Formats: sequence, structure tokens, C-alpha cells
Amino acid sequence: MKKIILLIALVFSVSTFATEIDSISLNKTDEALSAILFKSLELVENTGNFAIEQAPDLLKEFYAWRMTLNSMGIIIGILFILFGTIWFPKLFMMEEREHYSDTKYLGKYIDDDNFMAVVTVGIIAATAGLVFFIASFITLAQIIIAPKLYLIESIKSLIN
Repeated sequence: MKKIILLIALVFSVSTFATEIDSISLNKTDEALSAILFKSLELVENTGNFAIEQAPDLLKEFYAWRMTLNSMGIIIGILFILFGTIWFPKLFMMEEREHYSDTKYLGKYIDDDNFMAVVTVGIIAATAGLVFFIASFITLAQIIIAPKLYLIESIKSLIN
């Protein structure tokens, strides 16, 4: 109950103080707010003009960045394919056959004990590389062939 009475007294004192403020200070506040509002509108107008002027450069940079990312994806895909099919198996290759059952791959021999591990890692790495390569290639082709469609789809994916 004491809190409610104190709150009412506070509100009453603030309202009486507000009525004592003379109209001169209100006019100064209005002038200051008008100046701030005018500067804000000027800033918004200049920003809008800046955005319109810079839009072509922004689109060029956007396309260049996306093309770079997808080119990197193609390179990573190729590296994964090479790792899975050539470089990783070379770790287990021998010049000469140790056992009769050793498997010949790329002109060299792989011990049959390691062959299934080499094939499994190779298939996984090559598949991942192929997915990277195809996805990046399709996106890169879309940027080159239909850049406006790519831009619309990019904005749509950002909105959703």
C-alpha cells in the first residue's frame, strides 16, 4: 500500500513539474528535434542514393565471390577424387608382389589384407569429391549462364 501511495505522489510531482516548464524551453526542444529529424532524413536520402549508385558494383562483387567459392569447391572435389583413387592407394602399394593373392592396381600391388580398406576409403573420398565437384559445377554454371536467376534464388534462400 505504501508503494502505491509513493507511486501516486511521484506521478503527481512529475506532472506538476512538467506544467511549470515554460513554453520557451518546449520551443527549443521542438527546434532541436526538427534539426535532428531533418539530418536523419538527409542521411536516409543519401544512403538510398549510395545504395542505388553502388548496386552494380555490389552485384559484381557478389557474383565474383560466389564464383570463387564454387571454383574452390570444384578444386576440393577434384582433390578428394584424386586422394581416393590415386594418392591414398599409393600409401599401400608395393613394387613387387609379396603374396600370390596381392591385387594389382595402377601397375603396382596392394596387399589383400589392406585392399578392402583402400577400396572403402577410396570410394568414400571419391564420392564426396564427386558431390563437391557436381554441386559446385552446377552452381558455377548457373552463375555464368543465368546470373539474375541465381540472384533471385540466393535472396529467396536468405528470406526463407
